[in-house]
Amino acid sequence: DVHKMRIYYSHLFPLFFSVAFGKGLYSGVPCHRQMHCILENSDLMEAVQGVETEMECQNICRDLQCGAYNWWTENATEPFLCKIFTSECNFGWGEPFVFLGPPYCGNPTVVIGGLGEDGPISEVETLWPGFGHDYSYGYHDGYTVDDLFDPFPYAMYGHSATLLNSSMIIVCGGYDQNICQGLDLVSGTWVEFPHMNNVRTDFGLVTLGKHVVAVGGSNSVDLEIFDSLSGTWIQTWPMPEPRSGHCTVVVDAYHILIIGGASKDTMNMTTMLDTLTGTWTSLPPIPSGRRGHACIKTVVDLQQNSEVGVMVTGGQDMHSSAGDLWPGRVVEFLSLDTMTWKQLNDTPYSQWDHEMTHLVSNMHDGFRFDAPVIIGGEYEVQDEDGFPETHQRNFVQTYTFNASKWNNWFCCIPQLKIKRSHFSAVHIELEVELVGKI
Repeated sequence: DVHKMRIYYSHLFPLFFSVAFGKGLYSGVPCHRQMHCILENSDLMEAVQGVETEMECQNICRDLQCGAYNWWTENATEPFLCKIFTSECNFGWGEPFVFLGPPYCGNPTVVIGGLGEDGPISEVETLWPGFGHDYSYGYHDGYTVDDLFDPFPYAMYGHSATLLNSSMIIVCGGYDQNICQGLDLVSGTWVEFPHMNNVRTDFGLVTLGKHVVAVGGSNSVDLEIFDSLSGTWIQTWPMPEPRSGHCTVVVDAYHILIIGGASKDTMNMTTMLDTLTGTWTSLPPIPSGRRGHACIKTVVDLQQNSEVGVMVTGGQDMHSSAGDLWPGRVVEFLSLDTMTWKQLNDTPYSQWDHEMTHLVSNMHDGFRFDAPVIIGGEYEVQDEDGFPETHQRNFVQTYTFNASKWNNWFCCIPQLKIKRSHFSAVHIELEVELVGKI
């Protein structure tokens, strides 16, 4: 059976530490990585709070000479919980085994840099969804891998990234920066790219055909285009209003949509750029003006009618107090058919300076497609003196198409290992379906 491999208890822990992969997206496909089983609570030996990594939970289990362990986020909140079990994992088969994980790996998302709990970070993580033969979910149907790519050359935040081609991600800008670097998906290493003409922070970077377009951001009002054939940045099309912290979406082969953002105050402007003519068109403003939000072109089910549009999540209005959920949980949808806004169900958690991408494959009406997810972000709480205190999240929240709501449980979705905001996330559409091998 490709879903499981029987092993004896004496071999259990060496397997956890012996799995090794090379660099690059295609060298470390995590399908069939060895995984532990999950036991009933009746076998619970000890529950240890505040365990930050799975390896730490493994070490606790080994020191206590336990039969098995389980490491998770209890009720999708912290602290992390490491559960230690006394019995071996047999489920009636008569001998212990570990699951090898799902046989299929879905399209991954590469997460780069950002602002962590202790300051700017350079680490790169890859979120891999996984599925069974029928693309159904089960325990641990996903992985977060942090050893496929070299870290960014320096710690950074406020940058943006997009897929230049099937083997290269281009990352540009950041706080007080105009530099660009390329992440080679094959080798897992970084290469230098020509610098942008302008310093940009909290801006949009999108791929339009064979070109990359940088949109807005602090310190810049003009768009500029990177021509991958000539390797140069060309300044073009000034924006009607300067703004940063907006979201930018490619609608089709010639149109770019820019939503919200901030200059002196929060904006609710929604504008469309026609790159053929260089003209800007004002669209109905987003009902909840915001900055630090995220958006994605996707499909939603509105009253049993599928609509294509742009989903917008989270953000700040620059007037909210600490702990205020508005508009951090508000989700709005712009239908590209009617060019009207609709409000969808709120997210379970409030966040801003997060990212949206497609990650988890859903089945709906016999079709498989990638659903929108929210990754990471910031939130605020009040400290004991009543002052705002900012923290980062590592959550991945998934939108369920047929239920038109967000899941607030994380049993089967990979989470970030590092809490981060102000980062970039790039979804990779694999040209071939990756199948795990034993």
